[in-house]
Parts: sequence; structure tokens; C-alpha cells
Amino acid sequence: QVRFAVTAGRLDNPVAVTQNGVARVILTAGDLPAAALVTANLDGGRAAPAQITILFSNDTDAVEVGTQWVR
Repeated sequence: QVRFAVTAGRLDNPVAVTQNGVARVILTAGDLPAAALVTANLDGGRAAPAQITILFSNDTDAVEVGTQWVR
């Protein structure tokens, strides 16, 4: 299982079970623009934490939609 933490917004669940090596959670933006640092830690400390920063913006011209995976 993987434990997730975030500095902005909220997660639907801070812990996810891996399925075929993939753990998924849903991150929902907060009410204000912010940069959210998302950290994923594999339980048992068998790997270094993975991190990604996601920008929540209220500027529709600056929004980028896509899929980004943390490996």
C-alpha cells in the first residue's frame, strides 16, 4: 500500500492499495489557487518517496489538462 500526503487541496483517501503496481487517489482542489506538493510513500520504506507539485489555478488560460504519473 502507498501513503499519500498533500500540502493543498484534499485527498479522497490518504492510503491506497496497489493493483498491478499502481496506487490511485483523487486530489481535489481547495477554494483558493495554490501549489500542492503531493508525496507518495510506499509502506515499509522499501523505496524513496515520490513527489510532484500540482498547481491549482483560477486562471482558465493557464490551465493545463493532462495525465501525469508519479513513478
